[in-house]
Amino acid sequence: MTLQMDEMTSEMGEMTSEMNEMTSEMGEMTAEMNERTSEMGEMTSEMDEMTSEMGEMTLGMGALD
Repeated sequence: MTLQMDEMTSEMGEMTSEMNEMTSEMGEMTAEMNERTSEMGEMTSEMDEMTSEMGEMTLGMGALD
């Protein structure tokens, strides 16, 4: 009986460490996703800036007419 319990306990320990590993992998993935999201945000604001600059140039060209 004790042998079975020991075996179950060690299996539970293995499962727990596997779950911990998966959790830490998920944490890493989340961090990567956050990084990419912030990079995308930066790119979007750069594009917005360029668009407004182009708009200003277009207005300037219109004023020349």
